[in-house]
Amino acid sequence: MKKCPRCGYENSDNAVFCEKCHYPLPLTPPKLTKCPRCGYENPEGVMFCEKCHYPLFQIPVSDVQQPPKEEEKPKIVLKSSDYTMLLIGSVITSFAIALFFLFYPDMKILYTVFNVMGTVFLIVPFIKVNKLYWSAVVGSIGIFFLSPNSLVGVLLFSFGGVIVSTALRELYLSIKDNIVQFSSLLLLLGYLFGMFILNFYMVTISGYALLAIYSVQQTFKKNSNPG
Repeated sequence: MKKCPRCGYENSDNAVFCEKCHYPLPLTPPKLTKCPRCGYENPEGVMFCEKCHYPLFQIPVSDVQQPPKEEEKPKIVLKSSDYTMLLIGSVITSFAIALFFLFYPDMKILYTVFNVMGTVFLIVPFIKVNKLYWSAVVGSIGIFFLSPNSLVGVLLFSFGGVIVSTALRELYLSIKDNIVQFSSLLLLLGYLFGMFILNFYMVTISGYALLAIYSVQQTFKKNSNPG
């Protein structure tokens, strides 16, 4: 059967002109495109079904713009040695802050050295995920200049502490432990409000104490379950 490309009438195979509208028919039967929705056979090249207007063209998958895939950030996974470093760092850093409040403005070099050492211990477990956490060590030197009248010292010291708090926040997002969350929050509050009232820096000692408790718990847990 020859289908008329103009009116769609089905003529005999030998017909030269459409028996209905007298449109000249091709010598060979035209290729037809079957509508996937209604089944109507449309002439080749038609973009929409002549009966139900369903689109007959297909968009290649390669032409469709795919949304860019977001790179997944590596999660922080700590080993037993990392928890030991967090424990040591928490104790040393809180000791340095306590020395500052006990002996300021004396013993600057001593509590600065302790603060830098403590920050290094705290940050080493996290630099495997983000190298920028090393900037906390630079900020820890700010305790040397820390005073109610030193804007540089206050900004540097708070900057280093906020970086440590950010690292702990990222750890919390990986492990969902409330102790880490509270520790991070206390550090953040202490370092931020300390920029305005110096005594608020004492709040950070509580944050480091919580982190030390958490580190002890995890160290014992890792040692009892080495697998």
